[in-house]
Amino acid sequence: MRTLYLTTSLPDEVFQSVNELFHGKLNPAGQNFHDRIIHSIATERELEIFSLLPPGTLLPFDKREDENCTYHFIPRGKDPIKNFFFLPGEIAAFVINEIRAKSKQTDEICIVFDSLNLTLAKASLILKRKLHAKIVPVCSDDPHFLTGTKPYYQKHVLKCAAKADGYLCLTRKLNEIFNPNGKPFILFPGVVENAPKFASKEEGPYLYYGGALFEKDGTGDLIRAYKAHPSSTRLVIAGHGAYEQEAESASKEIDGFFYKGLLSKEDNLAYIQNAELCINPRRPNPELAEVSIPSKVLEYLAYGKAVASTPHPVLKELFPDDINWIEEPLDQWWAAHLDENGNLIGIKENKAQERVLQEFGFESVGKKLLSLLESL
Repeated sequence: MRTLYLTTSLPDEVFQSVNELFHGKLNPAGQNFHDRIIHSIATERELEIFSLLPPGTLLPFDKREDENCTYHFIPRGKDPIKNFFFLPGEIAAFVINEIRAKSKQTDEICIVFDSLNLTLAKASLILKRKLHAKIVPVCSDDPHFLTGTKPYYQKHVLKCAAKADGYLCLTRKLNEIFNPNGKPFILFPGVVENAPKFASKEEGPYLYYGGALFEKDGTGDLIRAYKAHPSSTRLVIAGHGAYEQEAESASKEIDGFFYKGLLSKEDNLAYIQNAELCINPRRPNPELAEVSIPSKVLEYLAYGKAVASTPHPVLKELFPDDINWIEEPLDQWWAAHLDENGNLIGIKENKAQERVLQEFGFESVGKKLLSLLESL
């Protein structure tokens, strides 16, 4: 079976180049998530990745090969109307042109795609019809919860996914939402890579949060708690989102608090690995928890010395004793873990690193995902 992957994820060096072109405004979360899934599948077989570039990207990227991965880059114009009507067909034509030179008529083809990208979902349906391919969406979130999306997008993302042959889902609820016809599926809460050790970017101890900067993700709660209860340990926050201007302003007003903006993948890992405590302050939301697992917490568990997080049912079941659970309001929890001199107290060590890398590393997840693809 020949396996293709349709995504907006790019190799790290290409992502950095494109991100510089867009002045650091591209969101690395989806980039990193799909990059890890790509390399998980590639531990088991050769994989061809068709990466859709951001609108108007003119940098001359050629085909690239990385171990079992071959990347093909697909340009797109800036006109959203033209992209809406014509881009899915252009992507399908691009893919067909690339693979027919090497494919035999008898080759079975399986296409994995980002379920939340409507353009790629439409292109996958075209390829399913023209190549008699099996298509499998990666279901990582409920489109109804995505900031700024409209009803048309939400409806058609699910409509396209409903025609798939199998599903790769982070949660059971996502499978219920995307897979109305009861097709084969695999559940996996996330994937982490076995990263090398990086030197610290800071002098002295610090706390770290790296992720989306929104009120719903607890960014403001964390900053306000730190301001109300000063600590001898610095607080470092990185990422981007609607709250980044407030974070930047607060970093100029609050002693010990530093906002680092959007970091590269290596710099983010360096901050996680060397922090005294990695924090996930996302506000608990039972509906969101059914369809979303904070991937940053798995990263914290894979590399961090200690981890604190607001409750999440899946993570709490998997790691009941490895995370410092924030059950009360964040400012109360924070105050309770500082002594009279502002030193961090009562924090238990993270002992889950080896288990996380073994159960959610590339090889383990790759075998699990491939078991579904080969069964179709």
